[in-house]
Amino acid sequence: MSKSIGEALKEERRSLGLTQEQFIKGIISESFYSKVGRGKNEIVAVDLLKILAANNISEEEFLNKLNVKENNNLEEDLKVQLLNAYSIHDKKKISMLVPKIQNAAMDENTKISARLIDAVVNNKINDLTQREITQIKRKFFEVDDWTKNITTLQLFCNSMLLFDFDELVLFVKKLEKTCKGKLMKLPFNTQKIIASICINYFHNCYTNDCSRNCQIFCVNSSFS
Repeated sequence: MSKSIGEALKEERRSLGLTQEQFIKGIISESFYSKVGRGKNEIVAVDLLKILAANNISEEEFLNKLNVKENNNLEEDLKVQLLNAYSIHDKKKISMLVPKIQNAAMDENTKISARLIDAVVNNKINDLTQREITQIKRKFFEVDDWTKNITTLQLFCNSMLLFDFDELVLFVKKLEKTCKGKLMKLPFNTQKIIASICINYFHNCYTNDCSRNCQIFCVNSSFS
């Protein structure tokens, strides 16, 4: 049976045995969260995903519980539907949603994220324009903690071909710094994506005849 976002959040919080304050971790106010639970406020997609990540809740499993039709905010509804479709790799749904997002009155960051998701799942990375690639790179550079947004992490893993080698070195070092000493404490799905990023990076090292970078990374890396 599908649930509203508020109902699903309440269910997750209770299953974890957390108070409202412990569950929301300062991402939104307690009063706002309480109203979300009662269906009086609508939580934006960004804050929803932050709360899920902060509590190590699977985005895919959570979004599958939702009845997104209950969300009256069209823009947020489209975002949630897109993230849900991406999490289950629903190419048909993504292809249907992306044009709607592009034509909606939504911010450029959301639109470029939608284009990237479409390009990744439909193997159309090479169809991205240089302007779109520049916007995508800027989007990744703005991420502070990669481990708190598994969707962004997965998108980076799937779009590493967009970056030149020097850029990849910079990103991987940033990821290493973020994960330093806490890799084994992260959700297993997050660990798998980080492992895939490392494998892709090592492949790029050898492809670009930069094995020394790979060796230094292996010696200095302190992910776990």
